[in-house]
Amino acid sequence: MGRRALDFTVRRRGSRFADFTAEADPRDPHELRRLLDDAIRRDGWDASRIGEFEMEVRYAGDGRVLTTFVATDR
Repeated sequence: MGRRALDFTVRRRGSRFADFTAEADPRDPHELRRLLDDAIRRDGWDASRIGEFEMEVRYAGDGRVLTTFVATDR
């Protein structure tokens, strides 16, 4: 599978927070965490609050959710 274009939807406590597209490996949790962390920081949030966010992952242009990624704040 490897790296490919993916669409992301980030939610904070269930409310839509951000949408973006990036190249990533959807099976790499370290890469997904880094993308979620970057999305949070871009909007001025402190990354220590990452536990309040979740990120839906889709292949670019495909509406089906591959997975919903969450990370702990620890």
